[in-house]
Amino acid sequence: MALSTTGLGDWIASLILDRFLGKYLEGLEGTRAGTEGIELHNLNLKKGALAELELPLEIKSGVLGKLVVKLPSLDQVTTKPTIVVLEDLCLLAVPSFHKNDTQADLEKRVLQSKLKLLEISDKIATDKEEDTKKKDSAFVEEYVVKIIENLQIFIKDIHIRFEDSISNPTSFALGITLEGASFKSVGKNWQESPAGFEGSRSKVFKEVGLQKFSIYMDTRPPYSVPIPESKNVADFISNMKTLVPSKDHSVPHDFILDPFSADVKLSLDSKEGQFVDPKLFVKIMVSQLKLSLDSAQFHSLLNLLFWTKNFTLRLQYVNVYSQRPKIRHKKMTEARKLQWWKYAFRCVRDRQRYQKNQWSWGFMQKFIRDKERYHSAKTATFPSSKELKDIEDMEKEYSLGQLQYFRKYSRAKSKYSSTQAVSSEVQEMFTGFQNFFKGKTAAQTKVKKIFFFNCLTFL
Repeated sequence: MALSTTGLGDWIASLILDRFLGKYLEGLEGTRAGTEGIELHNLNLKKGALAELELPLEIKSGVLGKLVVKLPSLDQVTTKPTIVVLEDLCLLAVPSFHKNDTQADLEKRVLQSKLKLLEISDKIATDKEEDTKKKDSAFVEEYVVKIIENLQIFIKDIHIRFEDSISNPTSFALGITLEGASFKSVGKNWQESPAGFEGSRSKVFKEVGLQKFSIYMDTRPPYSVPIPESKNVADFISNMKTLVPSKDHSVPHDFILDPFSADVKLSLDSKEGQFVDPKLFVKIMVSQLKLSLDSAQFHSLLNLLFWTKNFTLRLQYVNVYSQRPKIRHKKMTEARKLQWWKYAFRCVRDRQRYQKNQWSWGFMQKFIRDKERYHSAKTATFPSSKELKDIEDMEKEYSLGQLQYFRKYSRAKSKYSSTQAVSSEVQEMFTGFQNFFKGKTAAQTKVKKIFFFNCLTFL
């Protein structure tokens, strides 16, 4: 396959990787396409790859064994597909909440969560602003759209496993496995086709295949025991792949959803103004499905949900967490019960005080002042140490919604200021021309300089 090795081909390859995989994988920066495309091995997953789920879990180990991207050349973009191959995706997650978390640890978690959500909201706002602007690189955008329309993805051996030895008296493991999957373009009669378009490209045909997809929850050893620490990436991938069921290899997991295969056929009609044919046609063929949940699995899930809720409450009342009594013992004395009742009262009282303070004149005045301070510190070219400290303090103090308002206000004010600056320059230009015809020497000199500079720029 002829691949583009020019700067445009490298840019397109980097764009595809950054857009779809950049926020999940490490080591994609500066990736360049070779004569056979891109092929990378043993890419580590970023520790914050699961942050968008807003769940109390963290990645203990994660790796993508193989990533291949094959791009067609510019003259073959409509006849040959862009192929993406993912192999040996192994992810091991564990709970991120602990019994011995201090108030400082919880405050740090709250701040990290707010900053992550702010980053996502800023990206959404930026994308909306860019969509409203006229795109100059129409050719490049059209090239990218054609690539995405004719994208073919092949996946082999996926294992996502969550090990929990905290929320339950005995450890358990919850996992998702997939032997293989494919997402490819086909012809009108569902035959193999590199383009996957019919005639005027108004009808698109896609075929999705799944092989041996399963969900398990092991509550009994040996499969519920945590996977031992691996010395290298190869050992970790090997240990995870041995637990993936396949056609030639069965694993006696305690399945919630037994391994099954499926074939999905999709056709999308993008014609406008015609309602003769369906816009979307889906045909699903699935092998036998078997769902089951035993008593041990049910109780383990309940304990996990309880601990997740407990973690959320800790973050909600983080300001008074330092006053929380120690973990209760089996014997609850009267004095210990009284301590827990007092702590519950402090939590409710702190919440009520916080909500009441939001409507006080003092808070409103401080909020307006901090809004301006946040804008000036965020837009400073070289912020001082004091401005950086002010940003950090305000991001700790204010809620997510208030910080989103601060940033929205800062973006709007910066945009307005730049518009006003351009308008003032234009007004100054017209004033200069008016003064020129009135015979003012300074204005004549300024206009002549501007006219001379524009002539040089044009030449």
